[in-house]
Amino acid sequence: MNSVSAMRNLSTFHRGQPSGSGRTQVAKGVSTQPLAINRSTPRNGDLPRNSDLGHSDSFLSKFFDGLAWLVELPLSWLRSPRVAWAGRKVGWVVLKLRFRVENRLLVPIYFAVWRRTRKERFLTRPRPPAIGIASLGLEPQQLILLKARARAQPRFEIGEFDQDGFLFSEYGPIRSLPCVSSTNFVRRNRTSVKLMLLHGAVVVEKDFRGHKVPFIRELSALRRLNAAGCRVPAILDLDFKRCCLTMPLLKGKVLREELVKAGAVLHDRIVAVHPDYRGLSPEARRLKRIEAGRKVLSLVVTEAFVGKLYRTLQHIHAAGVAPMDFKYGNIIVEESSGEPRLIDFESAQPLVPCCKFLFNLLCDYNTEQFNLHFGTKHLTPSKARDRSKQRAQLLRSPASTV
Repeated sequence: MNSVSAMRNLSTFHRGQPSGSGRTQVAKGVSTQPLAINRSTPRNGDLPRNSDLGHSDSFLSKFFDGLAWLVELPLSWLRSPRVAWAGRKVGWVVLKLRFRVENRLLVPIYFAVWRRTRKERFLTRPRPPAIGIASLGLEPQQLILLKARARAQPRFEIGEFDQDGFLFSEYGPIRSLPCVSSTNFVRRNRTSVKLMLLHGAVVVEKDFRGHKVPFIRELSALRRLNAAGCRVPAILDLDFKRCCLTMPLLKGKVLREELVKAGAVLHDRIVAVHPDYRGLSPEARRLKRIEAGRKVLSLVVTEAFVGKLYRTLQHIHAAGVAPMDFKYGNIIVEESSGEPRLIDFESAQPLVPCCKFLFNLLCDYNTEQFNLHFGTKHLTPSKARDRSKQRAQLLRSPASTV
């Protein structure tokens, strides 16, 4: 009976001990009471009491919580919709000022420096495969005349493209290209685009008529995009004296022409006299043309083509270029592969390291124009970044780590 009572006293003693404390060994004739430890004079290296630790932890946590609140307050104010809207408005004002400074100061400097640079540094390497005269689909007599002239002249003009992309050929109609007569030819406003024959290869010469700003913009954009491997026209030759660029002829169909065949009213010559466009402002006329093309878009292209075109636009943004003239007339469906190709970069804006926020505004504008033309709902780069930041905050929040 004495042994049973001793075991009961030992279990009662263990239940009364605090967690983590040592247990005294019980032996016959040894007291079961815990040893008393003198804490009146703490030794070196002893930890502070639990009450002191709790007090210091609470003070530090309150201090860092207040510091985080002070940092988060202006950041949350800057992320508010009204401030973001005002920031975008101010950004566009700064962009307009930057365009003026670039046109009057920077472009002449670029032109003077690049003019003294070797021309080979701007040409695309490797050169794309050349397109011969036989691929144009000429009549036999026209083909004989062109070949005879090519032997005498290494470079001469075949025809000129008008404002709507129609070709006025000096050698008669060409089956592979949309052609127009001299009476219906609509002259381009800013540039002159000609179909040329250069050393037996069919090329396109874009003459900027002495305007340095669009010439430098397209030259710098094509140079950067070709180096990044984007599907854009290559630079075969250039002339700084006449402000001309020579590019290969892209065999394919212009998306605008396919939409017109499906019933959309998009050509400038038709819009100028069409009753539905009469009395509209230039911006309202542009939006109405986009709406007309979007209505018949599903009859011409597939969703896969639209997805490839959007990835091409993202690739161009990643290369540091924002094409500002995004429209149906600047999209070509390549004949051999059916892949989309973008042309006409005379309004493109490159990425400047010190102006990344302004470049993001241009990328947002490109994405909005893409959604407007093709009826998609892609997030702009700014909204995509904000959404990724929100997801990261949710993952780091204590509620998500339960």
